[in-house]
Amino acid sequence: MISEDELARRARSLEWLLFDVDGVFTDGRLLYGASGEEWKVFHVRDGLGLRLAQRAGLKLGILSGRGNEALDFRARELSIDALIQERSDKDTAFAEF
Repeated sequence: MISEDELARRARSLEWLLFDVDGVFTDGRLLYGASGEEWKVFHVRDGLGLRLAQRAGLKLGILSGRGNEALDFRARELSIDALIQERSDKDTAFAEF
């Protein structure tokens, strides 16, 4: 088990937080409109958490296997530093990141 001091030391050394989207910032459901467009539902509390992380000096990134205009919009709205979409091989995408 990691001590609180060690955990705090590790947290202070972080520069980036990189997240997936589906099931992390959404509830995991896939919603489609009549024209086949994909809708995503984001929770306002996640946005607040991301803003607090930014205020603490962390850079934020999203790595998603899917591409979506709603995600583009939300990432711009939250001033996300890196948005990587349509990358089904996340190991490779993460290594490139």
